[in-house]
Amino acid sequence: MIDTARVEGRCNRHFESLDDVLAECRALATRPTRQLGNWTLGQICQHLGTGMHLSTCNEDMFPVPFYLRLLGPLLRGRVLKRGLPRGFQLPPEGAALMPPPVSVEEGLATLDAGIAALNESSRRTRHPVFGAMDVAQWNQFHLRHAEMHLSFIVPE
Repeated sequence: MIDTARVEGRCNRHFESLDDVLAECRALATRPTRQLGNWTLGQICQHLGTGMHLSTCNEDMFPVPFYLRLLGPLLRGRVLKRGLPRGFQLPPEGAALMPPPVSVEEGLATLDAGIAALNESSRRTRHPVFGAMDVAQWNQFHLRHAEMHLSFIVPE
């Protein structure tokens, strides 16, 4: 397993909308890319789409240690503005967000469905670390989340 906190040569991306995320993933799927992290493009799309969907329907996504729940709301604004740190490992309780090996097409379908779920509902669950967030904050989280993960897919 690659220590993604130490990976160099990532591709900086910035998204203004969820449609931008989907368009970038579709574009990456049409050309040769290099994977710098542990997940393929299909797995990243699967992970992002699953997280988007779960943020609209679950009361609790997964439990996190108390210190993360305490610090998370204090760091939320910085993360939503500047981005997510790389190298974070999901706890075992977050297994539903761990992507299985999937094709790019399957991952894109899950991402498309996740974005549709966000667009169709104003209901949002509490973020496991950052706490209660409104729709705009959740959307910013999903954009920063996508930027971080997709930075590990580099066009050839």
